[in-house]
Amino acid sequence: RLHNHLSTTAAAKPVRQPLFLAALSMVHMGQLVALLLVALAPLILATTTSEPSFAAIPGIPPEFSIASFNATKQWVMTLATGNAKTGTLFPVACRDNSLPPNSCTNPALTQDSGDFVQITYKLNATRGPSGSLATFRNLTPTGIRFMGCYSLPSALDRPWRKKNKPYPRLSTNCPLVSELIPFNGTAAAPSLAENTGVAFIDMDKQDEVATASMFTMLWLYCGDEVCGFESTEAVPLIYTTEVEMGITPGMRAAAIVLSIFSPLLFIGYYIADSRHYKKTGKPLRFGA
Repeated sequence: RLHNHLSTTAAAKPVRQPLFLAALSMVHMGQLVALLLVALAPLILATTTSEPSFAAIPGIPPEFSIASFNATKQWVMTLATGNAKTGTLFPVACRDNSLPPNSCTNPALTQDSGDFVQITYKLNATRGPSGSLATFRNLTPTGIRFMGCYSLPSALDRPWRKKNKPYPRLSTNCPLVSELIPFNGTAAAPSLAENTGVAFIDMDKQDEVATASMFTMLWLYCGDEVCGFESTEAVPLIYTTEVEMGITPGMRAAAIVLSIFSPLLFIGYYIADSRHYKKTGKPLRFGA
């Protein structure tokens, strides 16, 4: 009888685990990671995302001559790198396309810092029949865009890009992108004077910037199709980019989502566990 009485009493009044042990039993590995991200979220979000003011950056000095970068010579470019927050601008003259750190002296470009690549460009000459602009299949040009592309050593350093040459149809090797600039005139009668200007590759608008040496390409668009290009690869003209703390916009977005939802999931689990315990005398378990 005494044994039965003690068994009944123990069943009626279960002894609950200490609070910290219960918490450890409730929190799975994924929740621990989520809580860690919640703690780090303020540090991640502290990175500045302000838009740079390119209008305040001076142009490349006239004495820095425009050079031709491949055999067609329809377009010519001059490159500089700079920072919109400090107002600094450095002409790109480095020829070392090896992996960073290399002999290039311009500061490496990073995300969310105001860094940019400045391209001074002009339509230099035409190579098509009767003075027209040479395009693939004689298509009509509609716009131009500038791309930052991995040098060959940087491309070979990434096995998944090893077979990709940095040309228009294999755009994985050219991750840095400028805004699309309208082309003025037609292929038959292109305007040399009106297709001259300054373009920017804004590093704050790029995604997943790697540590690499880069060159620049001009892609000529005919509608949605690339129908011509120029490149600084052969010279080469090289600038470098650098990972900043390894934090990409995608990672930052994930941290924001987790910082919002992981506490709610934890609170919801705790409430469900408390109700389940009161009803059954046992802690809540998934998959049990």
